[in-house]
Amino acid sequence: MLDYEIKKKKLPSKKELEKLKSFYSKGRLSDTVATLLLQRGLDTKSKIRKFFLPSLTDLYDPFLMLDMHKAVKRIYNAVVLNNEKVLFYGDYDVDGVTSVVLAYNFFSGIYGKSNFDWYIPDRFDEGYGMSIKGIDYAKKNGCSLIITFDCGINAIEQVKYANSKGIDVIITDHHNPQASLPEAFAIVNPKRDGDNYPYKELSGCAVAFKLLQGYCEIANIGFSNLYNYIDLVALSIAADIVPITDENRIFCQFGLDKLNNNPVRGLRELVKISGFKDKEITVEKIVFGLAPRINVAGRLKHAKIVVNLLLTGKKEFAFILDELNEERKSIENKVVETIIERYETKNANFNTIVAYGDGWNKGVLGIVASKVVEQFYKPTIVFTFDGEKITGSGRTVPEFNIFEAVKQCSHCLEKFGGHNFAVGLVLKDGCLEEFSKCLEEVASKIFENQRPVPKMYFDVEVKDFSELNYNLYNTIKRFAPFGPGNPKPLFYVRNVKVHGSYSRIVGTNLNHLKLFVLDKNRFGMGGIAFKQADKFEKIINNEIGICFYLEENVYKEKHSLQLNVKQIEV
Repeated sequence: MLDYEIKKKKLPSKKELEKLKSFYSKGRLSDTVATLLLQRGLDTKSKIRKFFLPSLTDLYDPFLMLDMHKAVKRIYNAVVLNNEKVLFYGDYDVDGVTSVVLAYNFFSGIYGKSNFDWYIPDRFDEGYGMSIKGIDYAKKNGCSLIITFDCGINAIEQVKYANSKGIDVIITDHHNPQASLPEAFAIVNPKRDGDNYPYKELSGCAVAFKLLQGYCEIANIGFSNLYNYIDLVALSIAADIVPITDENRIFCQFGLDKLNNNPVRGLRELVKISGFKDKEITVEKIVFGLAPRINVAGRLKHAKIVVNLLLTGKKEFAFILDELNEERKSIENKVVETIIERYETKNANFNTIVAYGDGWNKGVLGIVASKVVEQFYKPTIVFTFDGEKITGSGRTVPEFNIFEAVKQCSHCLEKFGGHNFAVGLVLKDGCLEEFSKCLEEVASKIFENQRPVPKMYFDVEVKDFSELNYNLYNTIKRFAPFGPGNPKPLFYVRNVKVHGSYSRIVGTNLNHLKLFVLDKNRFGMGGIAFKQADKFEKIINNEIGICFYLEENVYKEKHSLQLNVKQIEV
């Protein structure tokens, strides 16, 4: 596990704290809670109300988005006036699949299934985004309108091909556009230049939801028909690691509520197979439990397995996903181990890692890149040969915008796409070495020989454990859902002592620590430190500082607060 440099987040001034606390009766708002609010930009009663009591009425007007009116009018003409057949075309990850299911369920539920079809490309045969094969499928099946979800913003040639076949294309996407846009009938993407939509961080499925929200207004359809599928939007937001702020927070709040109480039928089976039956589904459980089982279909087989699960609710599709997920873990671990062994010493003086393996499974490259970044804290791109071209997937560290970096090496690439933290790319023949050198040069200029160190920023430093009580814990729970842009509050305490008699190494692989920690007043609290067993000898009976989340531990029906230790400072 990487060691992080512990840093303090910017703290509000005493004046700011007192001003916020003055809005409430004396003693009702502690300094700790006031600090957590101000660090999230919540400095008025109105903002705090919207944060803790989100409402669907706070969703923005969809027609603030460029081309929205044009897009929904074209769909209305196709569906209601002209009896055209429409194809919903989505990417093969969680975001694309949920978007397709959202649109198909919504429209077929109102108008019947005969004039609607869906299509997910094969990652291995067609690659990312719109494909010629998908457009040919639309033509063969009599579709005169394609609506893309979570892809298409850079599909210039594909849209041109669709136009030549007499098929209109409406693009909905949330990825960064390049300089030239496709000649589509309409492009709905809040990140377009000149788009005045107030919130830019929507997931692909959330953009799809906005499209349907606009359609409901034009077609005079009750919003309840759309809100029935809001759990799909929450799933996409959590899985795509977009900020859980502003409009995304509203989608997450209501989507998680529906996911826990009355999910879309296929999601119920997915929850069971993931081991979460009768447990509260959180963003974290989506990220580590549901999302990998959805993504694995497109990585190893075909994402239509997921669409079939979510449209039919048949449990056999959930079992297939679970089996594929176990297979994926095995494949992924072997590739990660190979890269770590290869680069542990060789790459010490480089700022980036570019790894290639002939025969590596194309579908797991993104996950592998993420795990290599976790190991070395360096921007990483992992390539393989897919039978025709060398294709790759990249992940990065916060200090390095990998999309912009790759753009500077575009002379080596046939195509690429992505955003600040992730990219997919295809190399020109014979350009692997040249690309590696180019990326390293870009990184050298950005880092200026100061290689970044992973940092952990805590919100509040507590003086002693007496501050950590159930009042604080219950308040923290109200800050959920947690995720990017609204992380779980992280605390720091210094000069505490690990009690040797009550602390030990635990876990199947003996890689975790069960701790009992005493503050300066000899007040003790239990804690768990995952994957930090290597620090045991250094910390026993020594004073340390710790960064931790405050959480509840339930053991044999006994409830107690404990420290989930994220970093130990010896």
